[in-house]
Amino acid sequence: MRTGHPAVGGWKRAWATGPDAGMGVALVLAVDGNAPSLTDSKERHLMKTLTHAALAGLIALSLSACQKDAAEQAADVADARRDAAQDVGEARRDAGEEIRDVQADANASQAETLRKTSDAQYDVHVAEAEAAYKVAMEACEGLEGDSHDACEDKAKAERDAAMSAAEANRSSARQQAEALENRNR
Repeated sequence: MRTGHPAVGGWKRAWATGPDAGMGVALVLAVDGNAPSLTDSKERHLMKTLTHAALAGLIALSLSACQKDAAEQAADVADARRDAAQDVGEARRDAGEEIRDVQADANASQAETLRKTSDAQYDVHVAEAEAAYKVAMEACEGLEGDSHDACEDKAKAERDAAMSAAEANRSSARQQAEALENRNR
């Protein structure tokens, strides 16, 4: 490798083989202490240009590393959907068992049956809301900038609305259970 002033041939020759070679030479020269003095305005301009080119290259490299291709994104969303379906299926099975158990209990009051049924249904609604949220957030990963932010905001708002509805349904059922208990006293 040649060192020296870019115009003399050290960097010029290396730069001609590609931007990575030119950046490597500039870094080696700076480490070796053989970097040209920056007294000449052309030299300063060249160093600024090289620095900007290196910075632009690093930014482009980091951005390309963050972006997923469409096939990978679609596979990730499909995986999220499968996981969501499993989670919701488990919640539904658990709720079904809970409801069957309380209905089979001859000693369970109407209020207790209503309360346990509403709790089981709440768990299913929460699982559905969380599953839909995870799938939506995975789909948002394929977007960039404002579209990504808007997608995430929408997913969060839909999850929050579903969670609020589930809580309202459970609260209503609990109030009905309390009214049944008060009537039976």
